[in-house]
Amino acid sequence: MQRSTPSKAEEKVALEERKARQIVKDKETARVARNAKVEKLKALRLAKEEAEREAKAAEAAAKPAPKKRKAAAKKKPTA
Repeated sequence: MQRSTPSKAEEKVALEERKARQIVKDKETARVARNAKVEKLKALRLAKEEAEREAKAAEAAAKPAPKKRKAAAKKKPTA
């Protein structure tokens, strides 16, 4: 049996399919990298917010409690 060689059209289609698969693969790789970057930035933001909350709580604990003021005595109406 003799093997048939692929025609020019078949070669062109095969090349286009390979390019399309490569493009999809590249897009998927970019998406994964972008998601990893977003997750990293989100983790950093959450850590920063938590540190700010802890610093604020520590600052509030370090301040002396505000002194309570006595309520003003109500005057009795004179009639």
